[in-house]
Amino acid sequence: MTDKIERAKLLAQFVHMGQKRQDKEEYINHCSRVVESVNDMIGYKDEDLICAAWLHDCLEDCKDSYYLHAIMMGYFGVDVTKLVTTLTHITPNKGSYDEDAGRCLSYNEYIERVAQNSEALQIKFADMIDNTSYPIPDKQKAKYRSAVMHLIELGKTNKSILIPVILLERLNINVEKL
Repeated sequence: MTDKIERAKLLAQFVHMGQKRQDKEEYINHCSRVVESVNDMIGYKDEDLICAAWLHDCLEDCKDSYYLHAIMMGYFGVDVTKLVTTLTHITPNKGSYDEDAGRCLSYNEYIERVAQNSEALQIKFADMIDNTSYPIPDKQKAKYRSAVMHLIELGKTNKSILIPVILLERLNINVEKL
């Protein structure tokens, strides 16, 4: 593991310290599984992609995202920070702010934004595999089902991303449970 990737892991551990998933599991374990899924897709060949995988939920889960954004820029640079920002779906106002649109995005619009960036899409794909591996509250099932079906289709047709068949099958099996 490179120093840069180790720093990303440590920052993710710090930001998610004390956070638990719905099943009471430490939140950082989710980040670790996302990194492993990205590794299954590309290997540790792209340091920035692995850093962004570690950090993909940090801006959403940090009380001072402006400060954290500045830290990311300083330690990881523009490319990693842009990837993390693309993957950030702000939940307090039920949307993700899009500067180009000048408004918050719905979840489906957010997925479309992520789909425009092949690297962000790979991380989101790994994130959805893990998120759909656990029971999802009934009120969120339709949202996840729609997003997962869209991601599966993108994974099958988008030649700019490398999604192994085994991961497509894993996500497809997960969506059948929704």
